[in-house]
Amino acid sequence: MLYILGLYKETIDGKKMINSNPKGKQQRASLLESAIYQLSDDVKKETEQFKIALELVITWVNRILFLKLLEAQLLNYQKGNKEYSFLNIDTITDYNELNTLFFKVLAREPKDREETEKIKYENVPYLNSSLFDKIPSENHYTTISTLKNEQIDIFYSTVLKDENRHTRKRSQCNNK
Repeated sequence: MLYILGLYKETIDGKKMINSNPKGKQQRASLLESAIYQLSDDVKKETEQFKIALELVITWVNRILFLKLLEAQLLNYQKGNKEYSFLNIDTITDYNELNTLFFKVLAREPKDREETEKIKYENVPYLNSSLFDKIPSENHYTTISTLKNEQIDIFYSTVLKDENRHTRKRSQCNNK
């Protein structure tokens, strides 16, 4: 998870610390680096870029994790009916689609959604939650929809498996 976010864990003086990847080891397609890239034209100081980007990434990941729990509950209540699955690669194909889900689906009552969202997300409930209100940094700087949809390199000690339950190699993961 830290790798996808663009962070790593290290121990300094016996304390476990989470930091951004050092220069030269950054993963351009990580959420943090993608957000920093989007902020770079508007925010010049690196420390401010990092602070704002981290706030954005934490917000986005919190939303996604909440939605995964919601989806699991919907599937449980609906006895595994796949029509209630909405957080998957077939439905959410890019960052722009996540943005649509956050602000045009979950933050709106079904009757107020655009026709395409009514159809695509017919089984997704309206959530009267501040979690799906834009935070000030999204209003002032950027939203998740501006991130580039780039493939991230596979983590060197991945647990991803192919269809034969073999550990996937980096070249296999980049082609799928």
